[in-house]
Amino acid sequence: MNSSQPDAWEIDMSRSVHIVASCLAVIFGVVGVVTAAAPATAPAPTLSKAQAKAAADAAAVKKLAAYIQVIKTSKDPSVVLRAYTRASSLDRMNMQLNSAYMRRMLQLGRPQAAYVSAKILSTQDVDAGLAWAMIGYTTGRSGNYRESIIATARALEFNSDDESIMNNAGQMAAWFDNAKFPPKVGDREKRIMARLAPKFKKSKAYTDAYKRVSTMYATCKQDRSGVETRLLNAQKEYNKVRTSELTMRATLKRLGSQFHQLSARLKKIEKDIRQNRNNLNLRDEHGRQVYDTRAILAENSRLEKERDAAKKKQDELKKEATPLGPKVRLAEAKGKMLRKEVSECNIALKKLKPAILKVLRWDPPSVDGVFTEEAPGAPKVSNPTTKPAPTIMTTDDEAKAAKRYKMAKLYISNDKDQRAREIILEILTKYPKTKTATQARELLKSISPQ
Repeated sequence: MNSSQPDAWEIDMSRSVHIVASCLAVIFGVVGVVTAAAPATAPAPTLSKAQAKAAADAAAVKKLAAYIQVIKTSKDPSVVLRAYTRASSLDRMNMQLNSAYMRRMLQLGRPQAAYVSAKILSTQDVDAGLAWAMIGYTTGRSGNYRESIIATARALEFNSDDESIMNNAGQMAAWFDNAKFPPKVGDREKRIMARLAPKFKKSKAYTDAYKRVSTMYATCKQDRSGVETRLLNAQKEYNKVRTSELTMRATLKRLGSQFHQLSARLKKIEKDIRQNRNNLNLRDEHGRQVYDTRAILAENSRLEKERDAAKKKQDELKKEATPLGPKVRLAEAKGKMLRKEVSECNIALKKLKPAILKVLRWDPPSVDGVFTEEAPGAPKVSNPTTKPAPTIMTTDDEAKAAKRYKMAKLYISNDKDQRAREIILEILTKYPKTKTATQARELLKSISPQ
C-alpha cells in the first residue's frame, strides 16, 4: 500500500467532519434568520415625579367633583355627610365643597351639621353672608348668645332681607338690651346694627322677635319685683320681731339674775337670824347671858325687815317676768315663720330667671330665598339594598370622636367654654351617629349661657 495515499479511516473521518460542519452552518443560519425576523420589545415608558403628581392631582380633582355632585343631588342627609367626609380628606378647605355641603344641609333641614363648613366659608369670599348666618344660628342654639349676636350682625351686613336672620337678630337685640350684664360687642357690629336700625323698624320679623323677648323680660321683672317686695317686708318684720324677742330675753336674764341675788341674800339673812336666836340662849358659867339681849333683838328686827323687803322684791320680779315667758315663745315662733318666708323668697328669686329659652325661636337661614325648617332628630342612616357607590363609604369614627370629646371636657375644666363648644359641634357634624355624639349633646346642654 502506498503510504502517500490516505487510508479508508481517514477518508471516513474527513467526510464526517464536513457533514457536521454543514449541519451546524444550517442550524446557525436558521437561528439567525429567526432572530433577525423577530421584532425587538420596547422598554416600558417611565413617568417623571412631576407627571405622576399631575396625574394624581387630576384624579383627585375628578374624584372631588364626583363627591360634590353627590352632595348636590342626594336627598339622604347621611349620604351627603359621608360624601362630605370623604371629600374633606381630599381638600378640606375647598370653597365649592363647603358651599355645596352647607347649602345642601340647609335644604335638607340639617343646619347644625354644616357648622364647620360655615366656619371655613366665613373666612372666604364664597357664601360669607350665609355662612355668618349659619354661625349665628348654630351658636345661638347652643346658648352662646354673644357669638350669636356678633355672627348675626355680620350676616346682616351681607343680607338684611332674609326674615330668618331678621328674627334671630331681633331676639338677640332684645336679649342684649335687657341682659343684666350685656357682653362686649365690637365696633363693626355696632355700626352694622346702627346703620340698619331704620330697616329693623320696618321688618315685622325683627319687631315681633324683639317684642316677644322684651315682653318676657318685662314679665320676669314684674314677677321679681313682687317677690322682692315680699322678701323686703318679711325681712323687715323679722328684724322687728327678732329685736323684740332679744329685748325680752335680755329683760328675763336681768330679772333672773336679780332674783338669784335676792335668793342668796335671803339665805344669808335667815342664817343670821337663826344665829342671833341661838345667841339669846347662850349663858356663861354664872348663868348670865353672854350677848346683849336688846342688841340681838334689834339686829333680828332689822334683818327681818330686810328679809321682808327682799321677798317683796322677789315677788315683784316674778310678777314682771311671768308674762314675758309666753311673749318670748310667741316671738320665737313668729320669727321662725318669718325666717322660713325669707328663705322661700330667696329660693324663689334664685329660680326666677328670664325664661328666655321658652320664647327664643331660632330660624335657620334661607337658601336662595327658600326657607327650610330644621328637621327633628339626627339624620337617619339609610340601608341600601344594593352595594353603595364608591363615593359612599363608611368608617368607624368612634375612637376619633371620643378623643375630641375628651379634649372638649378638658377645655371646660379650664373655663374655655367657647373652644369646647366648637369641638362639640365638630363632633356632632363629623360623627353624628357615634355614641360619643350623644354624650356630646348632653355636655353641650350643660354649658349655660352668660
